[in-house]
Amino acid sequence: MPSSPTSIRNGIKGRLALINGLKIYSRWPSNIIEFPCAIITRIPSEPAQTFGLGNLTRWDFDVYLLASLAPGYDAAQDTLDPFLAVNATSTGNVYGAIRSDPTLGGAAWATFVIGVREDDQIDLGGTISALGAVVEIQAWAE
Repeated sequence: MPSSPTSIRNGIKGRLALINGLKIYSRWPSNIIEFPCAIITRIPSEPAQTFGLGNLTRWDFDVYLLASLAPGYDAAQDTLDPFLAVNATSTGNVYGAIRSDPTLGGAAWATFVIGVREDDQIDLGGTISALGAVVEIQAWAE
């Protein structure tokens, strides 16, 4: 089955849905109504990569993890940290949720969490701010 941004995005969303207490958005919503949340965004990708397995496309996605700053920075960080844990045997964090099925339900050949970028304040329309971290996900698919 040929890969597409939609199939990979849906696969990532399905894996993240395993994380209790995390609202998942497939794209940037017009209004974020529930924290903590994850927002899946596609970033530049590279088609037709070849590693002896035929033609593969590398799909890169950023997953923004956001927590409300209303209770303060420390509380927001305490909310984000469990989602950022690196525990391959638990689906309560992004790494473990992806590792539990790196094929994303058959949408990908393999999927990797390749990094996490710095937590920072993110302005969401002027009146709402959140503490955010960006998890970098790379999926390889035919």
